Amino acid sequence: MFEYIDKIQSGLIFLDPKHDTKEGYSTTNIHLSRCYHCKKIAIWVHDKLVFPGTKSGVPPNPELPDDIWRDFEEAREIVNSSPRGAAALLRLCVQKLCLHLGEKGKATYRWRPQGAVTHTYAMNLLTLAFIANVLFGLPTLYFAWRSREFRKFLAGAFFVSAGIQFYLYIAKVSVPLLGTDLVLTPEISRWRCIPHFIFFWLCLYYGFIKKPKESS
Repeated sequence: MFEYIDKIQSGLIFLDPKHDTKEGYSTTNIHLSRCYHCKKIAIWVHDKLVFPGTKSGVPPNPELPDDIWRDFEEAREIVNSSPRGAAALLRLCVQKLCLHLGEKGKATYRWRPQGAVTHTYAMNLLTLAFIANVLFGLPTLYFAWRSREFRKFLAGAFFVSAGIQFYLYIAKVSVPLLGTDLVLTPEISRWRCIPHFIFFWLCLYYGFIKKPKESS
C-alpha cells in the first residue's frame, strides 16, 4: 500500500497490475480532462498539464504580422522546455520585424568558431592600431627619450596596463571599443599584454635602475 502511494506521489506514469484490463495493464498518474468552456481535451501527468502546452512570458502585440506572431507564440510555448530554441525564435522575430519595417533585416546573430577573426575585422583592428600608434605612440616615444621622469611614469602605466590586459584574458572578458563596432576579445588582450609587459621592464630599467650619464 505504501509503495503504491509512493509511486503516485513520485509523479511518474506507471502500469498498475491490480487494475488490469482485457487490453493489458491500466496506466496510473495520467489523466484526461475536458474544458467546460471550449470542450477540448487536456492531458495531465500527475498534477502537471502536458497538453495543450502552457505559454510563458508576455503575450505578443496584436499588431504583429501573422508569421511573426506565430513564431512569438511558439517561443512562448517552448521557453520552459527549450530556452535556447525560444531565444532562436525570438531572434528570428526581430529579423522579420526589421524587414517588415523596411530595414535590411540582417541576421542578428552569426555563429563562427571560437577565436575566428574575419578578414574585415582584422583589417579594422590593424587600421585602428596604426592610427593609435601614430597619434599616441610617436609622441610617447619622443617624451620617453627626452625625460627620465616620463619613463618612470610610463613604467607604472605599462605595469597597470599589462595587468589589466592579462586579467581580461584569464577572465575571458571582451571589451567593446567606444565609438566603434569593434570588440577586443580575450585573445587580443593576451597578445596586447605581452608588449605592454616588455615596455614596463624597459621603462623600469631606463627610468629607475640605469643611472643617467653625468654631464661634463
